[in-house]
Amino acid sequence: MTESSAPVPARHNARIPRKLGRLSTEARLVKADAGEGGADSVARYRTPPEGVRALGIAVTGAGRILGQRRLQPDRVLSGYAGVLVHRGSGFLELQGRGRHEVRAGSFFWLPPGISHRYGPSPDGWDEYWVLFEGSAAAGYRDLGHLGAEHPVAVPADPDETRALCARVLDLLSGPESLDSHMAATSSLHALITAVGSGRPKATDPGRARRDIGRRALQLLDAADGPVRIGAIAEELAVSRDTLITAVRRITGSPPTVYLTRRRIDRAKALLTDTDRPVSLIGRDVGYPDPAYFARLFTRHVGVAPSVFRKQQRR
Repeated sequence: MTESSAPVPARHNARIPRKLGRLSTEARLVKADAGEGGADSVARYRTPPEGVRALGIAVTGAGRILGQRRLQPDRVLSGYAGVLVHRGSGFLELQGRGRHEVRAGSFFWLPPGISHRYGPSPDGWDEYWVLFEGSAAAGYRDLGHLGAEHPVAVPADPDETRALCARVLDLLSGPESLDSHMAATSSLHALITAVGSGRPKATDPGRARRDIGRRALQLLDAADGPVRIGAIAEELAVSRDTLITAVRRITGSPPTVYLTRRRIDRAKALLTDTDRPVSLIGRDVGYPDPAYFARLFTRHVGVAPSVFRKQQRR
């Protein structure tokens, strides 16, 4: 790894003994010299096999720095990085997104291709970091994760977030295997979910939007027939666009798509748990036209309702 592709000082790499024939860097503990603030750091790197990369996300590195006092100068990464600060405070600057305060318990993502700099206050901080790459990152950003909404996040459960960072580091510290690569990927997915989109506190303006979204979901779930999104927006005294955005932030889908998914889920349960005719099940979940219900179910599930019932009955 070079300084442009990892969130740890390049000097750390120079201290790593190299072994011929090894793609992965084995576990090591590096103590930085006094010129770097006397920080203790652990760095692990992996080159995932193609089969793991094909999963959409692959972990390429992880580490921990205790007593970090070094400022990370301007740089651009080729892949994603995430940093958890679990002691101390400092700042983060992202190109086009300004300067942000970082406190203990904060987590920030560093997107590829974006110039950034960050570092601790004079008292230093302790951090975990993780590196990864993959096409699935774009999907996470579309859902508001990986810093898409809030450059610096405050996870709801800092202990869980720290434990997941430690888990990734532990997996990269042991012998390399396919299982360890896949377990690291699984832990990274859990970490991204734990950090979330920033989970703004109650004082954040986003709270009102979430309240609108939850009230809209209650109305959608109670509907037993055709739904007019404009009518729901009018009832909640918000614009149609505001309503759609609020529901999407909570569910990952606009209101009509969310409602369809929920109705299909209920239909699946009725198909497997009861002997009711398919046409009546369609009516039960909000689709009185049997042909339309059958087409909709087939489009979303991949098989017709009757086929699904035969496959899933136990």
